[in-house]
Amino acid sequence: MRDSPLLSRRRDQSSCHSAELNDPFKELQVPTACRLAVLEFENLITVVEGMVWPWVEGKKVHNTPLSPQNVQVSIDKIIESTAPLPVPWDGFQRIGEVLGSFAQWPKQLVLLRLDEVNNSNYFTGK
Repeated sequence: MRDSPLLSRRRDQSSCHSAELNDPFKELQVPTACRLAVLEFENLITVVEGMVWPWVEGKKVHNTPLSPQNVQVSIDKIIESTAPLPVPWDGFQRIGEVLGSFAQWPKQLVLLRLDEVNNSNYFTGK
């Protein structure tokens, strides 16, 4: 598995410092295919295939300002429907509830390349 550039920062760098210097999301000009993951027991688990959208200052997602540590994504294909949303909103708690919608997603859990990610059956119980 090759890590996304967002996951390869040195441990001695603060997340604020690395986010300012190495934020590929600030450079996006068009919606870009990605995989979205959740972190479970120190493993990234792919839960969604979607699109990450270019950063726009003052952007809101479902009437909530886009947090600096998050990006706007579209939920296009669900892989693990029972996985929790990393940034829930308006009573939506699980991935399976938001197919076809936009969401905020933590930058460090967005894979811009279609990297292989450890996909377990944790959420399905199989």
